Amino acid sequence: MKKTAHDIIYALVLLGISAFFFMETQSETFQISGPGLSGDVYFYPQILLFLLAALSLGMVAETLLSGGGKVQPVAVEKTAPFLVTMALTIAFAVLFPYLPFLVLAISYCALLGFLLGYRNYPYLLGMSLCFPVAVSLVFENLLDVPLP
Repeated sequence: MKKTAHDIIYALVLLGISAFFFMETQSETFQISGPGLSGDVYFYPQILLFLLAALSLGMVAETLLSGGGKVQPVAVEKTAPFLVTMALTIAFAVLFPYLPFLVLAISYCALLGFLLGYRNYPYLLGMSLCFPVAVSLVFENLLDVPLP
């Protein structure tokens, strides 16, 4: 499989997003304690952000090493799905501190599926609703990490 410049750019964007959110977890708003909260609420997000950063760096390394150090150029007309994905991911990262998680995640999943050409609308709507709700329930009930 050809490795392209898209892989490197997307991995670096994910690395930037993980660094941004890691810095956000260091702020005063995540230093919450009280009844029902076990330990530090920023512990699990920091682990996940570290894993995202490590996987992003691994993706960059794999791309550079698999092509002998050369990255294949990409035709301009094939960049639309990549640019849409990157723009939506950046928008998600920027808006995350300001909008409720469920509203943002449902919108993100639905828009991403639609713009990338998925046309089974009942399934797209179901997954756009179920996945963020499941993530929210896991974080708030199992991990005791409140989402904004």
